Amino acid sequence: MIVYVTRKLLLTIPLLWGVITLIFILVQLSPGDATDRFFTPETPPEVRAMVMEKWGLDQPVGVQYIRMLTNLLSGEFGYSIPQERPVFEIIGEKL
Repeated sequence: MIVYVTRKLLLTIPLLWGVITLIFILVQLSPGDATDRFFTPETPPEVRAMVMEKWGLDQPVGVQYIRMLTNLLSGEFGYSIPQERPVFEIIGEKL
């Protein structure tokens, strides 16, 4: 029984990695960039560039992916802009 549970738990690691990678790829392939959701077309390009740099979206895709994986593994899930607080707090409330 312990071997069965251990094997199932170990199989979830590649599954989680695959799901996380798929979500990252789909977000990267979506039209526009992340700032399009938060700014109007009249927003100055300098402001968009500043936010892109702050969020690390001006980095190459590979760097963004590694940074995302590193943050997830260290328990840093980011900051919710709509709710203006850390995502970890939101998850904690829902559990």
